[in-house]
Amino acid sequence: MDRGEHFPHLPPGFKFHPSDEELIAHFLFNKVKLHSVPASVIGEINLYDFDPWDLPNKALFGRDEWFFFTPRNMKYPKGSRTNRSAGSGFWKAAGKDKPIFASSGSGLVRIGVKKALAFFIGRPANSIKTNWIMCEFRLAEPSSPSSRSMRLDNLLLCRIRQKGNSSKNISQVQEYSKNKLISGHIPTLAQELPSPYTITNQNMDILSNRRFKENQLMASILAGQGIPRLTKTSCPKLLQGDKLQSKI
Repeated sequence: MDRGEHFPHLPPGFKFHPSDEELIAHFLFNKVKLHSVPASVIGEINLYDFDPWDLPNKALFGRDEWFFFTPRNMKYPKGSRTNRSAGSGFWKAAGKDKPIFASSGSGLVRIGVKKALAFFIGRPANSIKTNWIMCEFRLAEPSSPSSRSMRLDNLLLCRIRQKGNSSKNISQVQEYSKNKLISGHIPTLAQELPSPYTITNQNMDILSNRRFKENQLMASILAGQGIPRLTKTSCPKLLQGDKLQSKI
């Protein structure tokens, strides 16, 4: 939902569709240099603490895309690699970095870098791609930075949006489950049936129903609908030999 009603200083019909150059030159640069920013429509959070479908409600402004300032998290204290783990998955680079230029009296000047990323649920070795995408902007570093504590790219500006039809992710998770790649999210039969429980038709029905519900939950998340409200149900029972026992 557009949040213009929360910004009385903005004129009616205000739309925020800045170019890549404008985002870096007028917003990110001024934020890093502690100068005033043209309009207070970009919030500041630790973006990597959240799943992407939780971010629209945390944005100050936007309907189809959302903007955030966020600190750059490094994998290692003295390293140069960015840690992009976030929520229930991770952001993965899609393609090469794109330099951003601005016009000056002497021609074009490189002012920043744009990186495209896609969000994946799960771990890198067992994950599924969602339709949430992000463009990450950072300032260009001078050729000889004076100290690491003064790096200009310690603060990022990120643009988040959900691409295409949400039903695409539902079909993706169904295929993911079909190929048994979802084993990292759903326990195996051996894990679900502690010894000495026996696998019976009734037990298989219980497990199949549970897996169906978990697949529905995953599909809802991937479709950008977040985690639905869960209701308590009675504890299923499994057969141990000829006796009916409550599952531990």
